[in-house]
Amino acid sequence: MWGRKRWVAVDSAGLIHAAAVRAADMPEGEGGRALLRQAVELGRLQRVATVWMDGGYAGGFEAWVREPLGWQMEVVLRRWIVERTFAWLGWYQRLSEDDAFVLERRVRWIDLAMVHIVVRRLELRLEQMFNCKTRSQLVHRLPIFA
Repeated sequence: MWGRKRWVAVDSAGLIHAAAVRAADMPEGEGGRALLRQAVELGRLQRVATVWMDGGYAGGFEAWVREPLGWQMEVVLRRWIVERTFAWLGWYQRLSEDDAFVLERRVRWIDLAMVHIVVRRLELRLEQMFNCKTRSQLVHRLPIFA
């Protein structure tokens, strides 16, 4: 089967904490295991207590997460949080086309897109805090540039 499947571990705000890209023929549970193994090894999910998951992950994957990781599992209908994150990633042309032959490169592009999203959110909040209309006004009002 051609194509790629993306798995992401997001918080309730939709920000990605871990991402994995694999071949499209990989089952949901197997991809979820690979994602969580990688995230735990990197120490990205240290404060997680409860994992919300889609109904496609119920069964063997749920038992696998409860035993070694000790997390609580809930099957919920909050898929919109992850779908919203995928929609944000769809804004980036590099992620909307499947041109990366190296899967790890695809994950790095996801990381770069999330950095851009977070920086843009921070910029908007700073503009509101300092009551600025343009970026140049913001740059001149920030204490680090004074």
